[in-house]
Amino acid sequence: MPSANIPAVIVRPLLQFQKEALYEICKTQGIRWHEDASNRDARFKRNRLRQLISAKGSDPKSPFNADSLLRVCDSMQGHREFINQAVGRHLADNAKFDTALGTVELAAAAGKRGFPQWAANAAVRERVLADAVGWVNCKGHPPELAHLQQFSKALDSYYKQPGVAMSVSAAGVTAIPPSSRHGWLFCRQAPRMAEIEPCEALALGSSVVWDKRLVVSVSWPRSQPVGSVTWSVYSLDDAMRRWHGPISDHRNRLKLARKRLEPRMVQVTLPVVCIRIAGAGEAQTYPVLALGHTIESAPDGAVPAGIDVAVRALGKLASANEIVR
Repeated sequence: MPSANIPAVIVRPLLQFQKEALYEICKTQGIRWHEDASNRDARFKRNRLRQLISAKGSDPKSPFNADSLLRVCDSMQGHREFINQAVGRHLADNAKFDTALGTVELAAAAGKRGFPQWAANAAVRERVLADAVGWVNCKGHPPELAHLQQFSKALDSYYKQPGVAMSVSAAGVTAIPPSSRHGWLFCRQAPRMAEIEPCEALALGSSVVWDKRLVVSVSWPRSQPVGSVTWSVYSLDDAMRRWHGPISDHRNRLKLARKRLEPRMVQVTLPVVCIRIAGAGEAQTYPVLALGHTIESAPDGAVPAGIDVAVRALGKLASANEIVR
């Protein structure tokens, strides 16, 4: 069974062969040739281009000459491979992918050209932004060029007009300008009220995809605790309506302990995990993870010791040139 983690690859090994050569092979081997009727339908742009190239292709001086077009394609492929390598280096050197938060941080320090290394070249910048945006939003399609241009304009404004630092949101992603604590931070756009549906009454040892981008799992490696234990995942907005006190106390404890708290724009995108324990008396529910940190405010013994909560982003880097134009 193919794994969901392995990207699909379309293999078309016969594209390097001329149609006439393939036809002769089929004829020699007694293989019936099948012509797709849609290949002659002028309603499709690809067929209008084919007809144009076919009409001009025999003229060696024509820009539509097949040999000339192939040379151009080969040259473009070389440029594409060069950009791919450059993007890989810049991501390795300048990007931090936080799988627990589902965020991407890109280096902000300006280089000789007045921009970070990854943003100095327009083509490389576009691809790096595409990877960051696609990794965060986990959409089923690649980012649109118009959205990438919005992020690019924010970069231009920040480095060309000192003092202008505004967050920008597009494609379901928010780019937060650099601060003393982080570089360019890309996170999920703040959800609307009730936008993220809760996942409730889940069994220990199970996992769930929450918000279509984070895999949350809860396990208890010891023997099953007394009573029925289930768990649920909520957005911060939903959880604050139910457990405002415990989560507010949790935030204050984190501040007193000087533990890292993510920017507010990131906090509102993080899951709140709760444990529900139904024993002999009334069932009790306790939040055990919020704001990216374990909550330790439940009464002693209320939550079974050893419960483990894990969060992992679904984000995957976009493959080369996956930008919707």
